[in-house]
Formats: sequence, C-alpha cells, structure tokens
Amino acid sequence: MSFQKAQQAPEVVIDTMCQAHECPNRWTVDNGKRLCSAHAWSPFREWENITKREWAAYRSRGDRNNYEAMSVNIKVPTRKVSESEKRQIINNLRNLMREKRNA
Repeated sequence: MSFQKAQQAPEVVIDTMCQAHECPNRWTVDNGKRLCSAHAWSPFREWENITKREWAAYRSRGDRNNYEAMSVNIKVPTRKVSESEKRQIINNLRNLMREKRNA
C-alpha cells in the first residue's frame, strides 16, 4: 500500500472514518481525534504499520461489517435440517409474504 495515494473504504461516509492517515476503519474512540481502537491506544510512530495491518485485515475479511472474523475464528453450531422442515419454513415464509401483501 502506498501512502502517496489516499485510499478510502468504499461506501462509508468520511466523517465516520478514523482520522489516522488512510485507515479503513470507522472511528470508535474520541480522545481529541476520532480514531479507531487500533490507532487510539498506539504511539503515533506505529500508525503507519497499524494502518497497513488494518488494510490487510480489511481486504482478507471481505465483509466490512464482519469485525469478529478479523480477530476471532467463530464457529456457529449448525444442525441438519430435514426436507420436511425446509418445506415448512418455506411455507411459513410464503404465508408471511401473502399476509404482508394483503395487509
């Protein structure tokens, strides 16, 4: 990543962004400057490396709203859904949609 050319996270209003140069995160800490937690608690001399690390994490996770995936590997327990359960769920959704249209 070049610090010569500014980068900005897509689809995010600039006022919500961390004020560290080119940081892709939204600000979460306001201690005179609006910074993300990664920059707020680190010395200024480390900000460039922090920003590079945050961009790498941003690109690797893909989903802008999936903050947990960046630092924690979460496994959600799942169960097998039978065909009859699937049909029942679909029918319930259809009925809800009909009710919404008729309301």
